[in-house]
This record gives sequence, structure tokens and C-alpha cells, in this order.
Amino acid sequence: MGLVMVVGFYSLPQSASALDWESKTAYIEMASGEPRGSGQFVFTNNTASTVKITGTETSCDCTVVQVENRIFAPGEKGTLPVYYSSKGNTGRRTYAVAVATDEDGKKVHYLKLVVDTYPEIAVSPRTVVWENGEERKEKTVTVRIEADSGVKLTGAAADRDVVTVEIQPGEKPGQSVLRLKPKAKDTIGQARIRLSTDPKIKDSADSLLFVLLR
Repeated sequence: MGLVMVVGFYSLPQSASALDWESKTAYIEMASGEPRGSGQFVFTNNTASTVKITGTETSCDCTVVQVENRIFAPGEKGTLPVYYSSKGNTGRRTYAVAVATDEDGKKVHYLKLVVDTYPEIAVSPRTVVWENGEERKEKTVTVRIEADSGVKLTGAAADRDVVTVEIQPGEKPGQSVLRLKPKAKDTIGQARIRLSTDPKIKDSADSLLFVLLR
């Protein structure tokens, strides 16, 4: 499966399609540490004839279309799962997907897979605790994002008003330091702090840290 085969598919003349696609673009979002991501194309056979999928091609061997059922009756709805194997890259990448059917002898559907791979966010420590009786001094958290990913830390917001959060540049590329300070010397409570970035990345546990004041 490669670009040459897909381009070959794309050179075929287009005609009216029996398969009605909910979207001709599928999206996968994943962290750079994840080895594999998945998405799907959804369609319906809107004709009075049975349609058979005869083959698929993609523009990269990192993407695989899994054909679980090849024959679709009139009015039947179907899905084509598509899988992406990460090569450790970050950012947005677009891949071509071609699906051939037996419509009118041979018909090719041209689809697109968009993969957004976000850099991992390393937070240390993930949980910051002030014990009962401990002086409410400022504490720091180190946040690291891959320096060459193009993603920058732009904010850190607590969901409860128990601490202030200040962001400062770290000593190393891609590193930031969060300075956390309880609102008052007798503050008790807990909060969840969510990190925000530019460009915005997928919400996950990686972008959270926790504060506990006992």
C-alpha cells in the first residue's frame, strides 16, 4: 500500500456514487507516546443494488483500513475502521485513502485521514500537597513539553479559588515552572489545575495536576 497505488486510484474518472459517506474525512487524535490510533469512515448504501468493496489503498504504510464486511445490501449502513501507527512524530498529518467498489464495474471513493499527534506533557510533581499544620509556602511544579513540537504552555487555571498560579520559563527548552501559592495561611481545600496550550491539544490526564491543602 503506497502513494503510487493511491494516485493510480485517483486517476480514475469519477461518477455518481452509491455509497453516501457521512464524511469523507476521518480524524484521529493521539498523544505522541501512543503507538496506535483509530478512526472510522461511516457510509450508507443508498441504492437499490448490493454494493461490494473490492479493495482499499492508502498513501502510507502507517495507515491500514480494516474491511470487516465487504458486501452491503440496499439501505445498509457500514463502517470502515482505519488505524494509524505512530512513528513518533507530532503535529498534523494528512493521508489519502482510496476505497474501490464494484459499482458500474469499478468505482473509487477518495477519502482523507487527518491525524493530530500531540506531544506528551510531563508534569512533576503531578500532585502538590500542603499537610495540616504545614506553612503555606509557595511550591513549584515543572512542566515539560517537547521543545521541537511547536506547542507552548499558555495557561494554568485552578477550578477552585484556593491557590494562585504563575507560569515562568524553565531553564531548559520546552520547560516551564508553575509557582503555586495558597490564597491564605489557613487555606484548606483542594483544586484541579488544567493546563492550556497553543495550539490547543486534546484534553487528557496529562494536562491536569492536583492541589491538596489539609
